[in-house]
Amino acid sequence: MSGIGIFIFNSNSSSESLKNIEQDSLEKEEKQKLRKENVIINAVDNDYSSKSKTQKETLPDDSYYKALEALKKAEASFLLKDVKLAEELITKLQNKKHQQELTERLNYVRETIEANELVTELEYKVNNSKNIKDLNKARTYYIEKDLKRVVLSLKSSPLKENILNRLNNLQKILSDKESPIITGINNNSFTAQDVSLNIKDDNEYKVVITLNDKDFKYKNTLTKEGKYVVTVIDSAFNESTITFTIDKTSPSFKNITDGMYYQENINVLVDEDNLDKIKATIYADDYNIIEVPNNTQLTKESLYYLEAIDKAGNKTSIQVTIDKTAPKLEKLQIYNLNNINSSYIKEKETLRLLATFSEELQISPIINIAGQKLKLNKISGGNGEVIYTTDITIDDSLKNLKEGNIKYTISDYQDKALNTGDSISEEFANQILIYDKTPPVILKNTSIGSDDIYSYINLKLYDKEGIVELKINDKLYPHRGNYIDIVDGDIYKFKDGKNKIEVTDKAKNKLIYNFIVDKTEPIVEVIYKYGNQTNKNELVTLKFNEEVTFDSMETWLYKGNNTYQKTFPKNVVQTLNFKDKVGNKGKVKINIDWITKNS
Repeated sequence: MSGIGIFIFNSNSSSESLKNIEQDSLEKEEKQKLRKENVIINAVDNDYSSKSKTQKETLPDDSYYKALEALKKAEASFLLKDVKLAEELITKLQNKKHQQELTERLNYVRETIEANELVTELEYKVNNSKNIKDLNKARTYYIEKDLKRVVLSLKSSPLKENILNRLNNLQKILSDKESPIITGINNNSFTAQDVSLNIKDDNEYKVVITLNDKDFKYKNTLTKEGKYVVTVIDSAFNESTITFTIDKTSPSFKNITDGMYYQENINVLVDEDNLDKIKATIYADDYNIIEVPNNTQLTKESLYYLEAIDKAGNKTSIQVTIDKTAPKLEKLQIYNLNNINSSYIKEKETLRLLATFSEELQISPIINIAGQKLKLNKISGGNGEVIYTTDITIDDSLKNLKEGNIKYTISDYQDKALNTGDSISEEFANQILIYDKTPPVILKNTSIGSDDIYSYINLKLYDKEGIVELKINDKLYPHRGNYIDIVDGDIYKFKDGKNKIEVTDKAKNKLIYNFIVDKTEPIVEVIYKYGNQTNKNELVTLKFNEEVTFDSMETWLYKGNNTYQKTFPKNVVQTLNFKDKVGNKGKVKINIDWITKNS
């Protein structure tokens, strides 16, 4: 509910005073003092009266004029602080006539302030009413305080005019017992048009609208479809409600389609909440027109013209035929579109399926392959054939597809009479297609070495569907079968360094195996610190060109980078045996005969 302005005057001369009043009314402590019926002012009166009795001070000659100026300021501002100041100065006047005169004028100011507070309190009660019970409390307050008389008895002033105007506006609400008037559409009606609402009420009002039982933002013109409940509540909580439905959508036949053929009895079922009637023209009965209830079953073989009309006047008409026929699947083909002569297919390749029928279908066939259902689309076949086809790429969408003969079913197809054809499986096709996504594997690796570095090669390769091609270092070797034993020797020879084996199966899946052959023994460099006659310990360093292991080297220290060191205090002859990671062996001889301290 909109609030009513408290301090709004029409007079420009009084605007400054009203601003001061509004500012003063916003001060919580001052408002509380005024609402307590000027207890503090009365206390000040008593205090000054007491002081005047006990203190006989002499006022200056201009005390009357000062008191008068303070009074005029209070009359202009209606502020409590100005009232207090004027009261203090008036109380101190020794001239009783002047004192009485100014006091009477000051009392008018007080009465106006008190009346303003009473009206302000009424405004608060009215503007914060949540229901009719709250508003009745405001009505009781208005009567008990006799606000009309209180305000009318005030001395004329801009503030009195403001208070009176506000009170009249409040009275307009408190005395309102008339409900708002809503026009623009009749209650409980249906329409296919936009609805413009016209609302009339003497007071302010709010409009609450629900659309299909959900809150809807108020608009003067309503365009959305649905059931509307419009409730208008004015400031006095008088209420009016109308209900209507905007329906721009034509009825729809739920289970039959325009132009379709049906080979069984059909139900005329219209999907429309606001349905009025259904007309049926039966061509087989000399165009006889009848009205039929919703969900009526039609059994007679005929062409029917059906018209559904809803309560808003929307209409839908369709034409259907009851007939009896049946579709047949005559031929089914499947092949690899990437290699039409192959019976195999692998990942990322596309299979094509062709299904030839005896007649054109109303509902296209569905292929179910690995749980994935896909629609077949009609294409133009030669010699008048009716062919439906689809292309299926072997990817993640067919993650449940198992390797081997591809299994599938063709089903859910219907002719124009909606006869459903038999479900057909892959056995009906005149060709099979084998899915193979797995490349050949290394079944056994007994090569000497590790980490794809070997000194001797001995591999067994395998593929379930069969290996059709073998390449070693890009050289082609003829082979057919499921297994290949690759042993380093006369047939398969490998070179030192990088080598590659490439194996291809029937589906063109490939195994590519890269490895290194190392048949060369490690190279070692022996470094002596002195190498000739000395009486000191000899330091020997061994530097290898690759990682090696020894039969026994407990006392040699590894210095990193395939380097070892040992200190000899006397002449020695020693042979060390070593080998690299792939088993290539070597040996090195340490022969020291130049240490003199041991000779």
